[in-house]
Amino acid sequence: MARPSAELKLKAIELSELSEDEFQKLPKQEKSELFKSASAALNIAPEEVDDSEESAIDSVELIEMVRNPDKYPNGPLTALVHPLEVENYAIGGWVKRAN
Repeated sequence: MARPSAELKLKAIELSELSEDEFQKLPKQEKSELFKSASAALNIAPEEVDDSEESAIDSVELIEMVRNPDKYPNGPLTALVHPLEVENYAIGGWVKRAN
């Protein structure tokens, strides 16, 4: 059974040494290579990770959150956050960006 796609995504971002925002902007080919590296780092056999896993990651609608620049002058001030992590970010002073 394949590991949850969130775990693969987090490992791929860690390996890329990019922010989540920067990672999201990468071309699909580069993301694919990073997912392969993440799978290897997590000891997941290639046949256990299918292409739909990457598609599922790309289909998650991230929430844009911001922080008060007066309170956090050294940043970061914006973040794209997975819906399941919004409450955790709120603890750190983040709020959903008003449309």
